[in-house]
Amino acid sequence: MQERELQQQLINRIRKGDNDAVKELYAMAYAYCASFVLKNQGTEEDAEDLFQRSMLIFLEKLQDKNFEIKYNIKSFLYAIVRNQWLKELKNRHIIISLVNEEGKEIIILDEDDLESEKEKESDFQKIAMALETVSPECRKLIELTFLEQKKDKEIAPLMNYSHEFVRNKRSRCIRHIKKILGLS
Repeated sequence: MQERELQQQLINRIRKGDNDAVKELYAMAYAYCASFVLKNQGTEEDAEDLFQRSMLIFLEKLQDKNFEIKYNIKSFLYAIVRNQWLKELKNRHIIISLVNEEGKEIIILDEDDLESEKEKESDFQKIAMALETVSPECRKLIELTFLEQKKDKEIAPLMNYSHEFVRNKRSRCIRHIKKILGLS
């Protein structure tokens, strides 16, 4: 069964009040979402609190029958956690030093910088939507490379590819995503 179909089944189960489905979602997405908070001046307690609040926001949105997720649930929750954490840091009046998705440190000093980060988040969401349209192999390769930051030599055995094929396949996948996003 395709990932999209499994995701839709999970959403339907949650909408029907299936607590096990909520627990599955929590287990599936927590570590991924919490990593942003933990990498960016947050504690495990902050991460748990933010993730729980984000789950409530998500569950509230699911109450609307017309609400539809156009990309991965984990990415959607990650975006909520990220926005909530940026807001929390702003409320705490902390000079924000963040680690972005590429692992590079960025400093946010004022409202304009925060707005720039929100624009980047919008770009991140567009990329997540584009990832939903590529083949499962491309999606997995991109996630292993950029989200899990694995090296080609680690990816090759996981996907039963040669080291060289990993590079070539990733290049084709990136070109395809750029085409979807209108960047090529």
